[in-house]
Amino acid sequence: MELFKEVLCRAIMKSGVEVCISSEELITELFELECYTALMRIRDILADDDIEDASCFDRIEKIVCEFEALGVKCGARHDF
Repeated sequence: MELFKEVLCRAIMKSGVEVCISSEELITELFELECYTALMRIRDILADDDIEDASCFDRIEKIVCEFEALGVKCGARHDF
């Protein structure tokens, strides 16, 4: 549920609108749109053949950055 809250808050802040949520369906739609967009970006990162590092560090770093862009915390390992 924490992931849901983090993504939802980021989506609301990003939209720049005054929020008056009248239905749970709207909340779900905002959440699903934001998650779908992030998943498409993550898929594109994984499919990028220009990234050639054997350990995949760059790919993982980009994926972590996508989560952070959503406002999702990824733990203390990514505090450099």
